[in-house]
Amino acid sequence: MNLFQSLNLAFFALTLAAVFGGLSKLQVPISRTPITIWIFVAFLLLLRLKMCMDDYQYFGTAKTKNRPFKIGFIVGASSWLLWALSAWAVPSIQTAYFLAGSAISVSTIWIVVALLTKGGAYREQKVWIGTNVVFIMLLWAAFRRNTVQPDGVTWGVLGAALLLVVADMLFSKSVPELAE
Repeated sequence: MNLFQSLNLAFFALTLAAVFGGLSKLQVPISRTPITIWIFVAFLLLLRLKMCMDDYQYFGTAKTKNRPFKIGFIVGASSWLLWALSAWAVPSIQTAYFLAGSAISVSTIWIVVALLTKGGAYREQKVWIGTNVVFIMLLWAAFRRNTVQPDGVTWGVLGAALLLVVADMLFSKSVPELAE
Protein backbone atom coordinates (compact mmCIF):
# COMPACT_ATOMS: atom_id res chain seq x y z
CA MET A 1 0.00 0.00 0.00
CA ASN A 2 1.42 3.36 -0.98
CA LEU A 3 0.91 6.79 0.59
CA PHE A 4 -1.94 7.79 -1.73
CA GLN A 5 -3.83 4.55 -1.13
CA SER A 6 -3.39 5.09 2.61
CA LEU A 7 -4.73 8.65 2.39
CA ASN A 8 -7.68 7.42 0.34
CA LEU A 9 -8.52 4.86 3.04
CA ALA A 10 -8.03 7.42 5.81
CA PHE A 11 -10.51 9.80 4.17
CA PHE A 12 -12.96 6.92 3.77
CA ALA A 13 -12.61 6.16 7.50
CA LEU A 14 -13.17 9.87 8.21
CA THR A 15 -16.41 9.71 6.21
CA LEU A 16 -17.55 6.65 8.18
CA ALA A 17 -16.80 8.42 11.44
CA ALA A 18 -18.64 11.52 10.18
CA VAL A 19 -21.73 9.43 9.38
CA PHE A 20 -21.84 8.12 12.95
CA GLY A 21 -21.11 11.60 14.30
CA GLY A 22 -23.85 13.10 12.15
CA LEU A 23 -26.36 10.45 13.18
CA SER A 24 -25.52 11.07 16.84
CA LYS A 25 -26.53 14.73 16.37
CA LEU A 26 -30.07 13.85 15.30
CA GLN A 27 -32.76 15.37 17.48
CA VAL A 28 -34.91 12.23 17.38
CA PRO A 29 -34.14 8.69 18.56
CA ILE A 30 -32.57 6.45 15.91
CA SER A 31 -35.76 4.35 15.87
CA ARG A 32 -37.77 7.44 14.82
CA THR A 33 -35.31 8.76 12.25
CA PRO A 34 -37.12 9.40 8.95
CA ILE A 35 -36.58 6.76 6.26
CA THR A 36 -35.39 9.54 3.93
CA ILE A 37 -32.27 9.95 6.04
CA TRP A 38 -31.60 6.20 6.09
CA ILE A 39 -31.92 5.92 2.30
CA PHE A 40 -29.54 8.85 1.87
CA VAL A 41 -27.04 7.40 4.36
CA ALA A 42 -27.11 4.05 2.53
CA PHE A 43 -26.55 5.88 -0.78
CA LEU A 44 -23.74 7.98 0.66
CA LEU A 45 -21.93 5.03 2.23
CA LEU A 46 -22.22 2.76 -0.81
CA LEU A 47 -21.17 5.40 -3.31
CA ARG A 48 -18.28 6.55 -1.14
CA LEU A 49 -17.20 2.90 -0.70
CA LYS A 50 -17.30 2.35 -4.45
CA MET A 51 -15.30 5.50 -5.10
CA CYS A 52 -12.81 4.51 -2.43
CA MET A 53 -12.28 1.15 -4.13
CA ASP A 54 -11.90 2.80 -7.56
CA ASP A 55 -9.42 5.33 -6.16
CA TYR A 56 -7.50 2.62 -4.32
CA GLN A 57 -6.99 0.69 -7.56
CA TYR A 58 -6.03 3.87 -9.40
CA PHE A 59 -3.44 4.89 -6.80
CA GLY A 60 -1.92 1.41 -6.93
CA THR A 61 -0.86 1.87 -10.54
CA ALA A 62 -0.73 5.64 -11.19
CA LYS A 63 2.48 7.41 -11.99
CA THR A 64 2.66 10.02 -9.23
CA LYS A 65 5.64 12.18 -10.15
CA ASN A 66 3.90 14.53 -12.57
CA ARG A 67 1.82 17.68 -12.39
CA PRO A 68 -1.50 16.24 -13.67
CA PHE A 69 -1.41 13.57 -10.95
CA LYS A 70 -0.67 16.14 -8.25
CA ILE A 71 -3.49 18.41 -9.42
CA GLY A 72 -5.82 15.42 -9.63
CA PHE A 73 -4.88 14.33 -6.14
CA ILE A 74 -5.70 17.77 -4.70
CA VAL A 75 -9.04 17.77 -6.52
CA GLY A 76 -9.71 14.22 -5.31
CA ALA A 77 -8.84 15.05 -1.71
CA SER A 78 -11.22 18.03 -1.94
CA SER A 79 -13.95 15.64 -3.01
CA TRP A 80 -13.16 13.28 -0.12
CA LEU A 81 -13.43 16.17 2.33
CA LEU A 82 -16.82 17.16 0.88
CA TRP A 83 -18.01 13.56 1.37
CA ALA A 84 -17.03 13.70 5.04
CA LEU A 85 -18.77 17.06 5.46
CA SER A 86 -21.90 15.66 3.80
CA ALA A 87 -21.87 12.71 6.21
CA TRP A 88 -21.47 15.06 9.19
CA ALA A 89 -24.37 17.20 7.88
CA VAL A 90 -26.88 14.32 7.80
CA PRO A 91 -29.08 15.95 10.50
CA SER A 92 -29.47 18.89 8.11
CA ILE A 93 -30.40 16.70 5.17
CA GLN A 94 -30.65 19.53 2.62
CA THR A 95 -27.06 20.52 3.38
CA ALA A 96 -26.02 16.87 3.16
CA TYR A 97 -27.61 16.55 -0.30
CA PHE A 98 -25.87 19.72 -1.44
CA LEU A 99 -22.46 18.64 -0.13
CA ALA A 100 -22.78 15.13 -1.61
CA GLY A 101 -23.70 16.65 -4.97
CA SER A 102 -20.71 18.97 -4.67
CA ALA A 103 -18.43 16.02 -3.86
CA ILE A 104 -19.65 14.15 -6.93
CA SER A 105 -19.22 17.28 -9.05
CA VAL A 106 -15.62 17.66 -7.88
CA SER A 107 -14.99 13.96 -8.56
CA THR A 108 -16.38 14.41 -12.06
CA ILE A 109 -14.02 17.34 -12.64
CA TRP A 110 -11.17 15.05 -11.51
CA ILE A 111 -12.21 12.45 -14.10
CA VAL A 112 -12.46 15.06 -16.85
CA VAL A 113 -9.00 16.47 -15.99
CA ALA A 114 -7.55 12.95 -16.07
CA LEU A 115 -9.06 12.13 -19.43
CA LEU A 116 -8.01 15.46 -20.95
CA THR A 117 -4.40 14.94 -19.89
CA LYS A 118 -4.41 11.47 -21.46
CA GLY A 119 -6.06 12.56 -24.71
CA GLY A 120 -9.30 10.60 -24.34
CA ALA A 121 -11.50 8.61 -22.03
CA TYR A 122 -11.53 4.88 -21.47
CA ARG A 123 -14.78 2.98 -20.95
CA GLU A 124 -14.92 3.24 -17.15
CA GLN A 125 -14.38 7.01 -17.25
CA LYS A 126 -17.33 7.41 -19.61
CA VAL A 127 -19.49 5.32 -17.29
CA TRP A 128 -18.30 7.31 -14.24
CA ILE A 129 -19.11 10.61 -15.89
CA GLY A 130 -22.56 9.38 -16.93
CA THR A 131 -23.47 7.91 -13.55
CA ASN A 132 -22.08 10.95 -11.74
CA VAL A 133 -24.29 13.26 -13.80
CA VAL A 134 -27.32 11.12 -12.91
CA PHE A 135 -26.33 11.13 -9.21
CA ILE A 136 -25.98 14.91 -9.25
CA MET A 137 -29.39 15.33 -10.90
CA LEU A 138 -31.03 12.97 -8.38
CA LEU A 139 -29.43 14.76 -5.44
CA TRP A 140 -30.53 18.10 -6.88
CA ALA A 141 -34.09 16.74 -7.16
CA ALA A 142 -33.98 15.59 -3.52
CA PHE A 143 -32.53 18.95 -2.48
CA ARG A 144 -35.36 20.76 -4.29
CA ARG A 145 -37.98 18.60 -2.53
CA ASN A 146 -36.82 20.13 0.78
CA THR A 147 -38.42 17.56 3.04
CA VAL A 148 -37.51 14.74 5.42
CA GLN A 149 -41.15 13.90 6.06
CA PRO A 150 -42.62 10.70 4.57
CA ASP A 151 -42.61 11.58 0.89
CA GLY A 152 -42.85 8.99 -1.86
CA VAL A 153 -41.25 11.23 -4.48
CA THR A 154 -38.13 11.87 -2.37
CA TRP A 155 -37.96 8.19 -1.47
CA GLY A 156 -38.18 7.37 -5.17
CA VAL A 157 -35.44 9.83 -6.11
CA LEU A 158 -33.11 8.60 -3.37
CA GLY A 159 -34.08 4.98 -4.04
CA ALA A 160 -33.16 5.42 -7.71
CA ALA A 161 -29.77 6.82 -6.66
CA LEU A 162 -29.26 3.88 -4.29
CA LEU A 163 -30.21 1.33 -6.98
CA LEU A 164 -27.85 2.99 -9.46
CA VAL A 165 -24.99 2.71 -6.95
CA VAL A 166 -25.73 -0.98 -6.39
CA ALA A 167 -25.91 -1.61 -10.16
CA ASP A 168 -22.69 0.34 -10.67
CA MET A 169 -20.93 -1.75 -8.01
CA LEU A 170 -22.19 -5.01 -9.52
CA PHE A 171 -21.27 -4.19 -13.10
CA SER A 172 -18.09 -2.13 -12.66
CA LYS A 173 -14.57 -3.33 -12.00
CA SER A 174 -14.49 -1.68 -8.58
CA VAL A 175 -15.12 -5.00 -6.91
CA PRO A 176 -13.59 -7.64 -9.20
CA GLU A 177 -14.82 -10.40 -6.87
CA LEU A 178 -18.43 -9.54 -7.79
CA ALA A 179 -17.71 -10.02 -11.51
CA GLU A 180 -16.76 -13.67 -11.14
